[in-house]
Amino acid sequence: MRLTPFALALTLASSCTNPASIAEPTHLPSLGGRIVDAEGRGLPGITVTPHGGLATRWACAATRTDQDGRFELSLAECGARVWHSDDETAHVLVGLTFSDTTYACVDGRSWWDVEVPLDGRARFERDFVFVPGGAIEGRVVDGKTGEPLALGMRLYTGTAGATGFFRWFESESDGRFREIGLAPGDYTLDGNLVDGGYPLLGRCKVEAGVTTKVELVLGARD
Repeated sequence: MRLTPFALALTLASSCTNPASIAEPTHLPSLGGRIVDAEGRGLPGITVTPHGGLATRWACAATRTDQDGRFELSLAECGARVWHSDDETAHVLVGLTFSDTTYACVDGRSWWDVEVPLDGRARFERDFVFVPGGAIEGRVVDGKTGEPLALGMRLYTGTAGATGFFRWFESESDGRFREIGLAPGDYTLDGNLVDGGYPLLGRCKVEAGVTTKVELVLGARD
């Protein structure tokens, strides 16, 4: 996963790290759960990746859901300690991403922060509902030369400013890319340039069970 200054800028307004205030538990709780479809049937084979860190996030060892859609994650090496000063409670913060060629989470997000309370319990559970998703594939070319571009891009819902940020990704050297596991809806794509610019590349609609084909052009720049 590509790390960015966005640091997946997550809302921890009521939280802050305070290691001196957090007593080290003898055993960290595990994080488990179940991924199901809209009818409550477990979905096997969905990749679940936990992410550690706080200001900078990194991927830890991934797992996959079993035949009943269940997953289990150890927090011993993944997660960040956070302290809520308002109610004086300690938690382990872990980021979660999911990957599947067929399904996407019903809430249309690509990143989840889960806070597991350090309250003595051995296990914390969080379930997710998935629906059939779609994919986007295509290529990006230079509008001036027509040459394919290896380019960092952003994918988001809405039409301006990445207010509905979904994920970062990159095209290959031949300009091609493919993004899977997208919840149905309307998406906007823009470039993530090294100089900090975000030029609009295009918009598209994702439908369940469909791979949307797009051709993106980065406009000529002086």
